[in-house]
Amino acid sequence: MEILLLAALAALPLAGLVVLLALLVALVASPRRPPVLASALVGLLLLGAWVVITAAGGVRADETGTSSSIFSNLGWLAAAVVAAVCSLVLHARSTGHLRRTAP
Repeated sequence: MEILLLAALAALPLAGLVVLLALLVALVASPRRPPVLASALVGLLLLGAWVVITAAGGVRADETGTSSSIFSNLGWLAAAVVAAVCSLVLHARSTGHLRRTAP
């Protein structure tokens, strides 16, 4: 059980790095594609929302004497990673690094 918890905890910073990487790629890429940048920004906003909601849950838990978990609002982080991966895929397709194959 501890191994699963450690794996989940290790995935949290990796998810944040994926979102930041997508934003970096979207900002540095030339020429900038609006869908790529928009998707990366959505990922960043969702990541920020997850951080704020998780921090607020921790503060609320301290005030009420209860407990809180960083995994309780994991949907926000998952949505941020999905948006970031979409941004990276859109960038790869627009540059020709990822092509659709014919059926």
